Amino acid sequence: MHGLSSFTPICRGCGLILCELNLPNFACPHCGGALLTPAAKDSLVESLETQIAETLAKEEEERQRAIQQARSAEGAFPTLSAAASRAGTPGPDVQATHPVNQTHKVLSLDSKTRKVKVSSYTPPAISRAASVEKLAKPKEAEPEYVHVPAPPVEVVCSPAPSAHRPWANTRGLNVTYVPSSRG
Repeated sequence: MHGLSSFTPICRGCGLILCELNLPNFACPHCGGALLTPAAKDSLVESLETQIAETLAKEEEERQRAIQQARSAEGAFPTLSAAASRAGTPGPDVQATHPVNQTHKVLSLDSKTRKVKVSSYTPPAISRAASVEKLAKPKEAEPEYVHVPAPPVEVVCSPAPSAHRPWANTRGLNVTYVPSSRG
């Protein structure tokens, strides 16, 4: 059902074949012995620590790359102040000259009364940290490992088939042969 364990495919004590569900830090489910020698365990821990360090470095590099891309995308669409847009020359940054929670006036036309309606609008405050946090990946929950149960103590064997009826069902299921109706 499962593939062989990549760390310990066989118990060195009893010879039980181990699947990938039986982690190397577990004991053998049959004999209860350790699956790795202390030297093998130390080398495994060292290799896993280097893999973890490489993965963390790669994730940090990807996170920094995402932050840099967000900064460059933010700079790709500059905003112009009202005076600069009229003159055609670049001006100071709008966010630097206007306060963050400034109220804007919105003009709208009422279609029924055909009159102009003036309303106030305050945009929500947007921080750079919030936009960078959206780019970060959510943390995934660690999988819960289930201990592999020991095999049964008593081995169930089917009885040997009789000489006059070798095709008999030895599993004890009540199965009968139904001949084909196609003649």
